[in-house]
Amino acid sequence: MKEIDKGKIKKKIKKLKKKKNKVDEVAYIYFLAIVGFLVGFVLLVWFGLGYLAKINNANNVFIDDLIEEVVEEKGEECIKRDILDGVCIEESEEEVGKQVVGIMIDNHPDARPQSGMSKASVVYEVPVEGGYTRYFALFLVSAEVEKIGPVRSARPYFLDWSEEYGDMLYMHVGGSPEALDLIKSREVFDLNEFFGSWYFWRSPARLAPHNTYTSSDLWNNFLEDREVSNVVEYEGWKFGEVSECDGNCISEINIPFLYPSFVVDWKYVDGQFMRYQSNIKQRDLEGEVILADTVIVQKVKNKVIDGVGRRKIYTIGEGEAFVFQKGNMIKGTWEKESLSGKTRFFDESGKEIKLNAGKIWVEVVPDDIDITTKNN
Repeated sequence: MKEIDKGKIKKKIKKLKKKKNKVDEVAYIYFLAIVGFLVGFVLLVWFGLGYLAKINNANNVFIDDLIEEVVEEKGEECIKRDILDGVCIEESEEEVGKQVVGIMIDNHPDARPQSGMSKASVVYEVPVEGGYTRYFALFLVSAEVEKIGPVRSARPYFLDWSEEYGDMLYMHVGGSPEALDLIKSREVFDLNEFFGSWYFWRSPARLAPHNTYTSSDLWNNFLEDREVSNVVEYEGWKFGEVSECDGNCISEINIPFLYPSFVVDWKYVDGQFMRYQSNIKQRDLEGEVILADTVIVQKVKNKVIDGVGRRKIYTIGEGEAFVFQKGNMIKGTWEKESLSGKTRFFDESGKEIKLNAGKIWVEVVPDDIDITTKNN
């Protein structure tokens, strides 16, 4: 057996120890480098997050200040609007979706001045036979109106617009044969004075047929007697804040209905349009001036259909429209896709026009009539 050389073994052990020490030194250096990198990264993140937090806090303060300034200048944001006229209401109120009451109102010279017109939320003015015009005045069921009228008869095209307001209450005194047939076939929720005279009264101060009146108390009595819910579903227009005109503003709108008694002028005064008829400022019997926050001129196709002069007005389809609000005029179009569809108004780019909340008048004119305007 070969003798072990202890000296050689010791030399090899020394060499191995040196190699191990070198490996340990390299590993230690790498370890220190890694630890240093991690510490540096943590410190960088720590200080970076602190800096970002400071910036974010500064931005939040700036944004909060900006919001406060806007709120101070513009007032509180309108969170909940009434569907009918866009007026802001309290969030706790149940006004949205409440019943709408539509009443046919006479505009014959012998019916003037009318009662309750200044309290209506929406009014349609539309030609009837002979070139006269008639009003379709819409009220919220919760409105308080002591006297409304004179109430007159139904026409088919008014029934078309009534379909846009859900199961609204439609009040009238009789109607044309076609209108009465439609009320029956469409099962319109109506109140006809011929069959419910106790919800109306005849005034001795006027001659028939310009002497029939009703009130909010009477329509509420009818709804209670019928045990009808005051909540209905229907689509409203789009509403929003409208900026005041800042140049080339509309000061007057002229609508040449039958001359001279039915010619209409709207004059822009202090943020609203004031109504003139036959060049006389229009007031209701209670002395209130007739004002509108938005005036819409809707041009429609129409034709005379009988010897009495009754008209067919095409309410479904599309046509030219002008929307006036805050002294601005927006030229565009109207569209109504179906009987129950909402008549909507679009600008020339095809975008639906946001209406100024408040009282709205829709002037429905034959498409061969040209309206004129004056500018400041």
